Amino acid sequence: MNSCLYGGVDPSGSASRPTGVAILDDRLQVVVAESRFDDAEVIAFFAEHGDRLFAVGLDGPCALPIGLQECCFQNREPTCGHEQPAGRKGRLCERELARRGIGCFFTVKKSFAKSWVLRSIGLYRQLREAGLMVHEVYPYASKRLLFGRQMVAKQTRVGRAFLASALAELGIVLPQKQLSHHELDAIVGAYTVYLLAHGRAERVGDEQEGYIVIPAGEARP
Repeated sequence: MNSCLYGGVDPSGSASRPTGVAILDDRLQVVVAESRFDDAEVIAFFAEHGDRLFAVGLDGPCALPIGLQECCFQNREPTCGHEQPAGRKGRLCERELARRGIGCFFTVKKSFAKSWVLRSIGLYRQLREAGLMVHEVYPYASKRLLFGRQMVAKQTRVGRAFLASALAELGIVLPQKQLSHHELDAIVGAYTVYLLAHGRAERVGDEQEGYIVIPAGEARP
């Protein structure tokens, strides 16, 4: 009987920049971790493993805050008139992470990463249309909960080496190649979905604005 697979994707805000994708198996072996570019390449990567994938962990918003629509993120200064209810900022899942002391990018109309928000929403929709289960993940939150506060900037060589070593300590078998920070974050996303499948993760948020899956307290070694 074939074991389950767990996917992770760390999308960039543009098809011209690399998006990290990864597949993890039940033995915590990274089956593949690489970079793709346009949406079609990302969808095809996961569709190839679709019959065995438990789910894909997507590092990006899979839903928008109450009151906002996609048009709010299409221009630098949107004039669509949509606004969040007074006193609200971002989504419930983001506010809950902030309450727990985990910093995150709030999905707001003045976001500096509007193209990333729209691409994440689009990838979520396309992955679902391809018949795949998708869960929103936040690799930074997963790393904080699994490895503690002492983090090294992931874009640096030292940061990538730190993360690779920390993942290996969890029992994850990494490929024998240099991994980009996008690919490493995709592996973290896949591992977060693995934890969910094994009852070692929780979801924060709500149905309307979306959930973010994070490791449960007992998931940390």
